[in-house]
Parts: sequence; structure tokens; C-alpha cells
Amino acid sequence: MGIVDQVKELVVLAQKVQNIELYEKLVSLQPEIVALQEENRELRARLHQLTEQLNLQAKVVWEKPFYYVKETEAKDGPFCQKCYDSDHKLIHLQDQDNDIWNCFNCKSYFYGPRYVPPRDGPDPWDYDPLHRYR
Repeated sequence: MGIVDQVKELVVLAQKVQNIELYEKLVSLQPEIVALQEENRELRARLHQLTEQLNLQAKVVWEKPFYYVKETEAKDGPFCQKCYDSDHKLIHLQDQDNDIWNCFNCKSYFYGPRYVPPRDGPDPWDYDPLHRYR
């Protein structure tokens, strides 16, 4: 039997013995009890959410330049460094040609360890802010 049910029984008993003061105090307790129960539910949900985050955080590993989720021997990913570092969101990166990865969420690009700069034309690292190649 929950606390709300017990208070309801006490209210009925207070009515039977015709103790108005006790009856009023018990009735005034009911909304406070309901509010405490709701707060308790919210806190339990938040605790569950934080526990899940901690469990996931323990599985996230950094292998430059990406994050992976590693469970036993298998690993999932790669995930966006910027999204995880700033918002703790695991957003899968999309593989482009030549080990270039991009994030559809934050629009960042990452070069994987197998990236090979193109041999023809200007080097993309030589690009200056005035939109010209050196």
C-alpha cells in the first residue's frame, strides 16, 4: 500500500471520529505527497539517463582523428569529434572518397589516416583566406 492510499485511509478515519483539524491537515498533505512522488519519478528517470550516459562514455574511445564505441572486440564508428566534444552526441561520420569523412550534423570534414593528398593541382592545405592558392 502506497503512502497516498495510507493518507486516504487516515482521512476517512478522521472523518469518522469527526476531528476536523486532523482531517484538514491530512487533506492538505495529499498534494504535497503527490508532488514528492512526481519529483521522485523525475529524479529516478534522470538518474537512469545519467547512468546510461556514464555507461556509454566508458565505451567511447579516441583513435585519432575519430571517436569509436568499443564493446569487447567490435567497435562502432567512426563518430564526429566536434559533435561528441561539444554536445556529447555520437554522430556517425560519412565516408567520402580518399578517406575523407564528413559529419552531416555539424558539416565538419576529417581526414583519416589513409588520406592521400591529390598529386594534380594545388595542395588543398595551401588555400588562403582570400580564396586563392599560393
